[in-house]
Amino acid sequence: MSQKTSLSTLTDAERRLLKAEQQRLIDYLEEVAYEKRCNSGRSLALKLQIKPPSMVDYLRGQVAPLEIKSEYQQLLAAARGWSVERFQAYLRGESPDPGLKAEQYLTATRSVPLELLAEAMVVAAQRFSEMLKAPAHSSLPQANVILSQMLQQRQQELGMDDEQFLAYCEALRLESRDFQGIFAGDYIQNGLLAPLAKVLNTTIDELVNLRDSENLAKAPHPREMGLRSNSLKHSTEV
Repeated sequence: MSQKTSLSTLTDAERRLLKAEQQRLIDYLEEVAYEKRCNSGRSLALKLQIKPPSMVDYLRGQVAPLEIKSEYQQLLAAARGWSVERFQAYLRGESPDPGLKAEQYLTATRSVPLELLAEAMVVAAQRFSEMLKAPAHSSLPQANVILSQMLQQRQQELGMDDEQFLAYCEALRLESRDFQGIFAGDYIQNGLLAPLAKVLNTTIDELVNLRDSENLAKAPHPREMGLRSNSLKHSTEV
């Protein structure tokens, strides 16, 4: 824990806020590791020019994220082309990461030959369309039903057909197999929260509240959760 912040001096509310900031930092680092194709915390640290022991502390939630020294905050923000102000706002939960905008996606895909897009997306789009049209099963967790409805509403807001929306989601790291899990009633793993938040233009905290309000009793064993961040944590040992 940071020398500036001692848990013993924090109120319960301040501890909850700190824990939420630490989780956002971990989620952020997982996304950066994915984007940079870093398969270990050490490689991520070297990629960002941050000392590996510091990266260990970040991934273990042992620092107050907003008290990270300024030069490291600049490096962390720059990893995704953000300003330090935007990075700090994200840590505080004040600004959801909008990710790729619909207009940017449509502009980018116009330069790709249509036959290549069609070949890659047509089968997945058909499956996605079938999932959207399938009636919600009464045995599905309420959180999954609500998420399914939110995804359909988001597609309508963006004015995309099934193929375009699926490609848009996959550009934000929400893949067709993730949709299948949501529509099948699978537990919403932590690794899905960041891409879901981007697609739905909401915050990770709101999705956590939605998921955990219903699924606390259905959560998998801790060994089944956080595998992605755990692998990063363990591999940063020096």
